[in-house]
Formats: sequence, C-alpha cells, structure tokens
Amino acid sequence: MNRAALLPLGGGMVCALMSALAFAQGQDREWRTPEAKAWSEADVALPALPAARDLVEVDVAGGSPTRFYVDTGTVTLEEDKVLRLTLVAVTAGGARTVTREGFRCKTGEYRLYGIGAGNAWSTPQRSEWRQVARTGYSHVRVVLLDTVLCEIGVANLPERVVRNLRYPPVPGR
Repeated sequence: MNRAALLPLGGGMVCALMSALAFAQGQDREWRTPEAKAWSEADVALPALPAARDLVEVDVAGGSPTRFYVDTGTVTLEEDKVLRLTLVAVTAGGARTVTREGFRCKTGEYRLYGIGAGNAWSTPQRSEWRQVARTGYSHVRVVLLDTVLCEIGVANLPERVVRNLRYPPVPGR
C-alpha cells in the first residue's frame, strides 16, 4: 500500500487521539478543582406522622409477610440531592413501624432521621449514612433505590417518585 495514502488516515487518528486526551485532561482538571463545593447535607425537619390516605404500597415482591408503604405527602428532594420520605412497615400481625429516611442515589446510601413513636417522632440512636444492604429488611430500600427513587444514580423529582409508586415501572421497558 502507498505510504502517501496512509498519511491522511494517520493524521486523522493523531488528531482524534489528541482531542480525546485534551477532553480527558479537561475532565480531570474539573474533577480536581479545589474550588469544587464539597457535599453538605441540608437541615432536616421531621414532617407530621403519616395519614392512611397518603400511603402508597411499595411492591417488594418475593412474598414478604411485611407490607411497606410510602407517605406520598412527605417525599422531598433538597439541594443536597437527598430524597427524603416517610416509610411505613406493617407486619402480618399488625405491628407498625414508621421511619423518616433519606436516600442518596449517587452513592446507594440511606440515613434514618426519625422513628415514629406513638403520636410523635423520636431520634434514632444511630443516624449515619449507611450502604443499602441487598438482603433482609433493607430489601424494600433496594426496591426503592432501583425502581422508584433513582435512575442511573440520579434522584428523581418527587412527582416522578410518587408516579413510580402509584404505577410501578416495568423492568426492561
């Protein structure tokens, strides 16, 4: 093959490679910018305890005897990109647990802000960000993160969260 014919092809490849490197360097520089604002959590106020009319069931599948509900009137998304909601768990025997929780879609973490006790909220003993476990009681949190709250690590708007609760998305569509 003629070397002269290969020259434009090689030059084009060099230009493409240089463009990719320049883009990557720009991305790296932006990522390392010290002026980039560090994440900081918004102040959290606990809402009123849930009313039955505002509860929408979360379809966790798997035949769990515990039923889970989200209080649709308490779904919020603040500037810190944390989706907060009130979660209600009702066992087959009728025991009811109410929690106020926050979810970070980007990191797959959750945090407990309050526990409903009678007609008031109580502060949990531990309230740090934790990774959502893919087993046990946290299964409802996995379902919430994967099908209701987030899309590809980005938090949905509260209206979208409520719509996803009322009309669960079909996987693969």
